[in-house]
Amino acid sequence: MYIYSLIILDVFIYLDYINFNAEKISSAVKAFMNADLPQELIHLLERILHGSETSPFRENRSLENLLILTAIKSDRSRLTGLLARLEKYDAIEIAIFAIGKELYEEAFFIYKRFGMNALAVRVLIEHLKDIDRAAEFAASCEDPALLEILDNARVSMAANQSSAGDESATERGLSAEEVCERRWRSLIDSKKYSEAAVLATAAANQLIRTEKTLRYLKLVDSQAEQSSPLLLYMQNLLEQGRLNRLNSCESVEFCKELFKQNRKEEVQRSLKANRLECSEQLV
Repeated sequence: MYIYSLIILDVFIYLDYINFNAEKISSAVKAFMNADLPQELIHLLERILHGSETSPFRENRSLENLLILTAIKSDRSRLTGLLARLEKYDAIEIAIFAIGKELYEEAFFIYKRFGMNALAVRVLIEHLKDIDRAAEFAASCEDPALLEILDNARVSMAANQSSAGDESATERGLSAEEVCERRWRSLIDSKKYSEAAVLATAAANQLIRTEKTLRYLKLVDSQAEQSSPLLLYMQNLLEQGRLNRLNSCESVEFCKELFKQNRKEEVQRSLKANRLECSEQLV
């Protein structure tokens, strides 16, 4: 039945192609939609759009939109090819519709293809839940705005993980501060300074960024054979968003370490950028 329908459709297109106009196309499309013949409709639309290089409807936005939406509903095997081949469809509307149908890879492809990189990276973070892939994509775009989105996502994820850990730990009689500190120490011991900085930034009420945790960090630092864990950690703290700054006790230790390495110009740059908190000790 399907093949027979396509033969009839091809004959119809062949006999009337020269005389095609918007009214006839609209009538034909409505007829196939009313008859619930999505495969035949897809075939019709593809022939109208690409059956001839001289077709006046070759880049018709409405027909391209209808073709993609019909493929999403009825024949997703065609979707990747259509999204890559067609040029004039409404990218944002189609991507939103795709997300509603849980076609996240297709939505990412659309946003990426049309240069909407901020929306593309959000699909990777919020729908595909792939922070590593989002980081790779953001790095390839070389756009500071994408790195800011990525930083915010990492902080949010760390906060959610911390909250979940706090709830389970509370049931075991541990305080939220104890849970956060244990997790933070584990990351420091594993030399995962970036993750430790993210957790410290995300933790509520500055639970981790205290003199107590700094003392532990200085102990680890004194036992380090090469690069300074304290300095690496502080640098990662400063990378958690453009508005993030070190508190007073962190600022003092950060500057001490830089002075030890004769890196006074970095201290001056950090002060000028308002990334350090001034105090009597720092002065």
